[in-house]
Amino acid sequence: MKHVVHLTSVHRPFDTRIFMKECRSLVRAGYKVSLVAQAESGGVHEGVTLVPVRPCPGRAVRMTRGVRDVLTKALALKADLYHFHDPELMPVGIFLKIVTGAKVVYDAHENYPDKVAGKAWIPAPMRKPAAKAVGAMEHLAIFAIDAIVTSLGSRLAARFPAKKTVTVENYALQDMADAFSHIPQSYDGKTKLVYTGGLRDHIGAYQIVQALELVKTPGVRLTIVGQEIHTPETRAIRKLPAYKDKVDFLGMVDLKTVYEHVHNAAIGFMCLQPIHGYEDTSPNKLYEYMSAGLPIIASDFSLWKDDLVKENTGLAVDPTDPQAIAEAIDNLLQNPALCREMGANGKRLFKSKYCWETQEAKLLALYRRLLGE
Repeated sequence: MKHVVHLTSVHRPFDTRIFMKECRSLVRAGYKVSLVAQAESGGVHEGVTLVPVRPCPGRAVRMTRGVRDVLTKALALKADLYHFHDPELMPVGIFLKIVTGAKVVYDAHENYPDKVAGKAWIPAPMRKPAAKAVGAMEHLAIFAIDAIVTSLGSRLAARFPAKKTVTVENYALQDMADAFSHIPQSYDGKTKLVYTGGLRDHIGAYQIVQALELVKTPGVRLTIVGQEIHTPETRAIRKLPAYKDKVDFLGMVDLKTVYEHVHNAAIGFMCLQPIHGYEDTSPNKLYEYMSAGLPIIASDFSLWKDDLVKENTGLAVDPTDPQAIAEAIDNLLQNPALCREMGANGKRLFKSKYCWETQEAKLLALYRRLLGE
C-alpha cells in the first residue's frame, strides 16, 4: 500500500479541500493517507491519520517553527508521495524531493502572488516585493517537484507548466449534499441569508452588511460562518448598524454545520471584491450553495457569471455597490417562484457538472501516474 502524506502549516486539520475532499478520496482509493497539520492531538479520522504539529500562536511562529515542525514530521513519515498545500511550504517540498526522492506535489489553491499583494499585515511598501518573491519561489519549486494541482481551470493552470499541471476544481461534495437532502427547501416567507466566507478583507462582507441597511424586506437576518481575520476592514464591519441588529457571526464551524445553515437559508452570497486576483477565484461556497438549491447573489465576474445568468441560478451584481446587493436581496425574497426556479437549476447544474466526484478521478489519475500504478 502506497503511503501519501498531505502537508499544511496554514489550514485547519479538517479543511474542506484537503481533508474532506482529497484525503478522503485517497483513502477510498486504497492509499495509506496521513495529514500533517496544526492540531492539539492526532488520531485516525475517516481513515486519515492526523499527525499533529504544535499549534502556532502567530504568523511569525507559524512561518518559522511551524514550517520546521511540518518538515520534521514529514521526514519521519517516509512517504511515497508528499502533497503540500501552502506557499510557505515550498522550501519543504523542494527539500523533501532532494533528500527523500519521493514524489512531491504542490497544491496551488489560489493565485498566491496576487493574494500576497493584498495582505493587510504586510507593510504597503513591501507587498509588491513580497508578491514577486512568492512568484519566484513558486517557479523554483515547480522546477524541482513532480506535479502541480490547481483549481480555476485554465486561468490558474496557465501559470504553471502544462505537462506537470492537473486542474482539480473546488466542486461540492455529493455525500454532504445527500446528508441534508431531507431538509425541505422552502422559499415562501423565508428571510434568512447566509454567507460562508467569514470576516476577512476584500471578500465582500463589508458590502453585504452595508446592504442589509438598505434592504426593504422586513425580518432579514444574515448568518456568517468562517474565519475572522482582525484588520481595519473587519473592525469596521462590526461597527456597522446592521451588523449589530441583523447579523449572526458564528466563526469557524465544521462542514456539517455549514451545510445545515446553507440548507436552511433563502439566499447565499459570494460578493468577492474585484481586486488582488479574486476575479480568478473558484470558492467552495458557490458549489455548496448550488448543491443545496440556494439562489445566489454573486459578483459579476466572468468566471462564474454564465452559470448565474445563462443557467439562471442566481443574480450577478456589482460587488462594490451595497445598493445593488440590497436590490438583489429584495428581488429574490419577494419572488419565491424565481428562487424556486434558481434553486432547482443550481441543483441540476451541481449534479451534472459541479460535484466533487468528477474531480476525484483527476486526482487519482495523477497519483497513479506519479506512483507508477
